[in-house]
Amino acid sequence: MADDRGSSSAGVLLAFLSGAALGAVAALLLAPHTGRESREQLRGYARRAEGNLRDLAGLAGANSGRSRGRREGICGFEEGGLA
Repeated sequence: MADDRGSSSAGVLLAFLSGAALGAVAALLLAPHTGRESREQLRGYARRAEGNLRDLAGLAGANSGRSRGRREGICGFEEGGLA
């Protein structure tokens, strides 16, 4: 039988990012670098992650606006009432 719970894309993304973060932390703790080198590497990871999250947020905003327009066209609604 099929499982009715399913998994949302947000849940899958969160699980992926959590695993990536844990892997990065483990790699830094086990890496043969000095503290300064590790901190610099961690700052670089954080900057790249910030940029990636900003890009994803921009894409999410663009997609939500696009889907809203489709929904309004299908339902016959516009801002302010019926079309």
